[in-house]
Amino acid sequence: MTMHDDARPEGARYEVDDDDGSWWELGWDAPLATFYAQHWGAPDDGGEPVSDWHGRIWAEHPDLDSLEEALGWVLPADVRADLEDDRAAWPPTQAVPA
Repeated sequence: MTMHDDARPEGARYEVDDDDGSWWELGWDAPLATFYAQHWGAPDDGGEPVSDWHGRIWAEHPDLDSLEEALGWVLPADVRADLEDDRAAWPPTQAVPA
């Protein structure tokens, strides 16, 4: 796992590598009230840089269970804990419907 802070006001970004050289960027977006995941292609695959993107609309994945279901895999425990911490530190700017 790689963590990028870059002084983001809504938390850090986390990278989880795939065996094929691609990787997932994960994070919490407080203004959109959603966790997000972007799948980035390997530099030599010749495809689009982002091949899959979850959490682009408001409250699409307000919890990590929803994000994991969309991804089809379980987040590493350390990434999951850090993302939960980010959500607690930077709560949604609007109430999320139940």
